[in-house]
Amino acid sequence: MAILHDKVLGSVRGTVRNLTFKQRSDVNYIQTKPRRHNLPMDSGSVFRREQFRFTGKLSKEIHNSPLLKLTWEKAKTKKSWCAYDDIFKANYNKIRYNNPDGVPVMFSGSGFKLINPVVQKTITGYDIYTGKIGLIRSFNLINTCSITVIGIFLCTNPDLPEPGKSLIVSSFSTNVTVPDILSPFNINMELTGYVKTYFNSGSIIKAFFTIAFLDKKEHPVSFSDILIYTSPPE
Repeated sequence: MAILHDKVLGSVRGTVRNLTFKQRSDVNYIQTKPRRHNLPMDSGSVFRREQFRFTGKLSKEIHNSPLLKLTWEKAKTKKSWCAYDDIFKANYNKIRYNNPDGVPVMFSGSGFKLINPVVQKTITGYDIYTGKIGLIRSFNLINTCSITVIGIFLCTNPDLPEPGKSLIVSSFSTNVTVPDILSPFNINMELTGYVKTYFNSGSIIKAFFTIAFLDKKEHPVSFSDILIYTSPPE
């Protein structure tokens, strides 16, 4: 509704349809209402938007792990804003938002290789079987006081079954009994919390694990190379 100031030679203030009347310093202005410019997005723009969102989810899960975050903080350079930025940059092109192929960069630096590792799914989680680590690496890890297994999980969203939707990312870590690293050993990872819910519903389509060997101060001495478990197609 427009308002007429003064009864004779007045000025209009207010809105008439898509026009807005204003008065500033005895000067009258007429302008149209601003409109949102929603430009159509091409396939490349859609990909970049969704990939950015997905990489943010993945980076957040890695950053939320104190042990993984510590490796990125130690490697942070003067050009880095924070550890999260480095994690994001390292993972942006590693896994596509709608395709589980690829391997995330979970920690900064290189890991050590396990001999003939095998990951098997159990009723409550996963079992990791591996041969001995190797003599040279074993000397470096001989003072290991504890071990933590860290997992990153890619899950389908049961609430959004349409193709092209971003995958859900979840993480889980657990402390396990220190094995005899000079001999073959196995580790059982029993899931709990939200990850267990995804696990029980069959939503997890791919899992990535690294074994963190910790010293007395619970600082990581080293990480294993990433182990991968891919759920068989239904």
